[in-house]
Amino acid sequence: MEKDLMEKLISLAKRRGFIYQGSEIYGGLAGTWDYGPLGVALKKILKIFGGECLWKTARICTVSTPLF
Repeated sequence: MEKDLMEKLISLAKRRGFIYQGSEIYGGLAGTWDYGPLGVALKKILKIFGGECLWKTARICTVSTPLF
């Protein structure tokens, strides 16, 4: 059940341009994911608002990394 839901979510994110599999973009880099244009915009919004909330309430610093 969870695996089916995850596959549907990944499929939707790929169709909408949030993420792309590395092998589709770079030809052969399997197992990695990259942000699409909408994914970059969403990441930027989450970084601004989510980062502020985490820092103010729990004093947690976030680190940005590629998707693996």
